[in-house]
Amino acid sequence: MDCTYRVSIKGLAKNENGEYLLIKEDNGLWEIPGGGLEYGENPKDALRREIFEEMGLTLNSISEHPILILNTVNLISEPILNICYSITFTNLNFIQSKECMEIKFFKPNEMLELDAYPNVKEIGRILG
Repeated sequence: MDCTYRVSIKGLAKNENGEYLLIKEDNGLWEIPGGGLEYGENPKDALRREIFEEMGLTLNSISEHPILILNTVNLISEPILNICYSITFTNLNFIQSKECMEIKFFKPNEMLELDAYPNVKEIGRILG
């Protein structure tokens, strides 16, 4: 059995209404901001890099420790370890890219109904 995981560092940004920020990719699926951890990279540096690459945004804060660690799969059932930090942004004036066509806040129960990656639905279940 293969025990190789892709490690993905994700940012959970929560607003005052208890909703979490998701990004819509050019394939129409909703995702949590963040992405792959490169070999030797610090997880918080990876999160800052991925947010800037995807959205053109700068983070205001990142929690000291992960708030959620989730084993899930991608669209082709490859295992992914999602390490999620609580984040805040300096602003939400994002720059559109293939990985971020739109941004929107959702309540956890709303995440379950979206066309979204498996990790989004699982986080919706956990946080709901």
